[in-house]
Amino acid sequence: MLEEKNSRNVFNFPEGSDGNTLRDEADRIRRNTPPEINQVIDKRTRENIRFYGTQSRETLSHRIVMLEDEWDVERVMGLSAAACALFGLVFGLFKSRVWVLLTWLSVPMLLQFQAQGWSYPLLPLRRLGFRTRQEIDLEKYALKALRGDFHKVVAPAEESAAVARATEAAVNAAKS
Repeated sequence: MLEEKNSRNVFNFPEGSDGNTLRDEADRIRRNTPPEINQVIDKRTRENIRFYGTQSRETLSHRIVMLEDEWDVERVMGLSAAACALFGLVFGLFKSRVWVLLTWLSVPMLLQFQAQGWSYPLLPLRRLGFRTRQEIDLEKYALKALRGDFHKVVAPAEESAAVARATEAAVNAAKS
């Protein structure tokens, strides 16, 4: 059951990931987020799966579209850093040179986030409920499984295992 899994490895990531895949990126962010925040995000995901699992097919479809449009924490971090850098640069040129400090602060934070999966703005964003793309996709594919999207899928063993895990997570979340 999802609740019983370690809040840092809810997606069954392989141990010793090399940091070159999207799954490793999500794991890096979860690893750098306090467990209590991950647990709140996981709980909200389970509650969403449970709630939408009882809704009509149209409501499920609408929620899946909403999940596809949901901004992940990586996107928010990148946009925020770029906006701060641009804002600092423009105001530094036209108002006061002090504003250039904003650029000098935001760019290294973005570099740190990209290199380490952690930066000071990450924690407030995670507390606000911003999820990784992997966390969003977990909910999306669980809802797709509940909607019946995968009942006729024949895929290679690795993909079948991923679909089976998403289906199992959806069923377990809907039961609890």
